[in-house]
Amino acid sequence: MDFPWVIWPNLWHTIRNWIFANLIIHRYLDQEFSVSSFKAGAIQAVVHVSQELSKGNFEALVDLCTKPTLDEIRTNFARLSLKQRLDLAVVAEDVFFSFPYQIGIIFTNEGTANERIFVEITMCYHVFRGFQDHINSAAAGESSGGLRGVYDNYDRISIANYRFIREFTQGVKDQWTVTLANHFKPGELIQQR
Repeated sequence: MDFPWVIWPNLWHTIRNWIFANLIIHRYLDQEFSVSSFKAGAIQAVVHVSQELSKGNFEALVDLCTKPTLDEIRTNFARLSLKQRLDLAVVAEDVFFSFPYQIGIIFTNEGTANERIFVEITMCYHVFRGFQDHINSAAAGESSGGLRGVYDNYDRISIANYRFIREFTQGVKDQWTVTLANHFKPGELIQQR
């Protein structure tokens, strides 16, 4: 997808995210909302979406992604090699770092009887294929580096940026839906330089 790569947290966004999550969303929109529970559910969603995407099973994604997002995913998927398609699949144990990059609140028709409220959360996931095996072998002394060595394995690391949206308008029952799915390997860019 045509979206700037998000790799690391932004301090300003982190402060703003805390304010939105704790002082607005939790207090006024959903008293059960917490960033930690959202992150846990979002990882499950990324695993499911990425595995279905890797198989090219777009029908399984119809209720999980918005139509424009799914249309763009289909277009981009057709351009991928077999290896790139297989690399899309994420396993929960391989996600070693994740964070909400940006939380936004969207008001439409503000101040009218048709006012609608949406919350949008952009997440970043650092994925290392075989992460647990790497950590176990480092702990056993079979390989060096530990967590630091993870970033030295360019071919095994990828980053996934996903954006989720949900309507929080009073009286509306909605679920989180994917509006962005962007997988990339920053190591490939580094190797090209």
